[in-house]
Amino acid sequence: MLFGKGRREIGVRPSGTTPGLLQPEMYVVAYEKMLKGNKLARRGKPIRQVAVVVNGTVRLVTSGDSVDRKTYEALVLGGVLPAEGTVTPPELIEAEEPQGVDLTDK
Repeated sequence: MLFGKGRREIGVRPSGTTPGLLQPEMYVVAYEKMLKGNKLARRGKPIRQVAVVVNGTVRLVTSGDSVDRKTYEALVLGGVLPAEGTVTPPELIEAEEPQGVDLTDK
């Protein structure tokens, strides 16, 4: 039988699949959570971008992206994201652009 379905024996897995292989954990990087990064406008909405080195590879992370566990940990260690369990101060969330300095005497 040249093009027909072959018979598979019970208990044999197709090549490329392993029973104990787990998918990596993925985390979404929200704009509101990012404390550092370059601010850009894309399609009229503000985004932040930051580059981080993970295992000798540079990764560009944009707000809204899904990243793996190692990249997420690198963002936390770099101070781009707050550590888990900490609350982001509201003044950092609300401050989109730096305010001008008032030089008038009071």
